[in-house]
Amino acid sequence: MSRIHYLIDDFKAFVEKAETEGKREAFERYYLMPNKFLLTLLLNQKFLRKKDIFSVLDETDLEFYRRLIKKLESLGYPERARLTVDKAEILLKRVIPGNIILLFTLGGEEGITIYENGMPNIYVGLDYPQDNEIYFDLVLAHELGHAGRDTIPGVMEAYGGNIKMGHSELLSVTPFEEHVVGEGMATYFSEVIYPNNSPMDYLFYQKWEYDWCQSHESVIWDNFQKARGTLGNLSRFYKAGSLGQGSPGRTDYYLGYRAVQEALTKHTFNEVLGMEASKVISFFKPSLL
Repeated sequence: MSRIHYLIDDFKAFVEKAETEGKREAFERYYLMPNKFLLTLLLNQKFLRKKDIFSVLDETDLEFYRRLIKKLESLGYPERARLTVDKAEILLKRVIPGNIILLFTLGGEEGITIYENGMPNIYVGLDYPQDNEIYFDLVLAHELGHAGRDTIPGVMEAYGGNIKMGHSELLSVTPFEEHVVGEGMATYFSEVIYPNNSPMDYLFYQKWEYDWCQSHESVIWDNFQKARGTLGNLSRFYKAGSLGQGSPGRTDYYLGYRAVQEALTKHTFNEVLGMEASKVISFFKPSLL
């Protein structure tokens, strides 16, 4: 059974002691050190910021975090996260192993799964101000979708990967089409767990971003074909403008999401979840609009 680590309580202790004990000293004593392994695992991947964490801390407005802590309490965290995990495990009909770490990242990733010693470590950064109350539920559901696919025997092995690989090594052998399908499957996974929302919610898109993707599927497809078969460098479509002026970021997520939707017209959810990436991609045909 996955274990939920709610690091917000330790961050709250840091905030309460920062004025009397010093900002950096309290941060290390109450937040960094009690969670050294979990935070070091994330920091080692350089997913927070290129700056030193203490330099980021010096720029951090603690009043913002005081308000955010109260908001998370009103939303029912950390118990709320367990409900999402329960939904995911009911869908999969099995337990998702590993750690789920709910934390404040001081401007780092809002969602990432890092594999270590054969176990997924799912990080959800809760310090992103969002009006949509279901936002963090969808981030967690998305990352659980990654763990759900990657822990199926044979999925990683199909492209020469292994869940016992270190995170960086695993990324280096991942073909781009597996990345695309993995992100698309994780996006659809969140839709199954939390249905009846907009596709824009599942893709974390604004309307103009979704509209651009819908009207430029052939552009996304053509650029995907150029990257197909290459290993590593999975973030090439991540930034806005990656496919030309005016293009949104993460257009590969959109492509994977559409491919999964099309595959599901011919196969069951569990079949697609464990399906080899190239086969999933084969179901997608770009719109000519």
